[in-house]
Amino acid sequence: MDRAIQPRDTLKDGRYEIQQFLGHGQGKAIYLARDRDLDCLVALDVFSADNPTQPAGLTVNAWEARMLGRLGDHPNIATVLERWVEGKTSFMTTRYLTGGSLKDLIADSRKSG
Repeated sequence: MDRAIQPRDTLKDGRYEIQQFLGHGQGKAIYLARDRDLDCLVALDVFSADNPTQPAGLTVNAWEARMLGRLGDHPNIATVLERWVEGKTSFMTTRYLTGGSLKDLIADSRKSG
């Protein structure tokens, strides 16, 4: 993408409407988006244009999608819904899991434990 993504922007021919920025992950920005086709909220990962390649020859985006796919269906694991590339930018949508990031959950558990 040549510009920053903002709330109300749409991606993939209007299918995904950006709701808000959620945070940064390793080499990616993460947004909450509404999937207009499925009528549900999804997490939309936007990988940087310089998406590095893993030793296996896969980009980080492709590797992450493959690993999530191998983990199978579990209520605490984000299910990959779609992955695509536009120009030099890679995108991935996953089931939106409420409750914050894993990092935040670990920090909260240490405070209360």
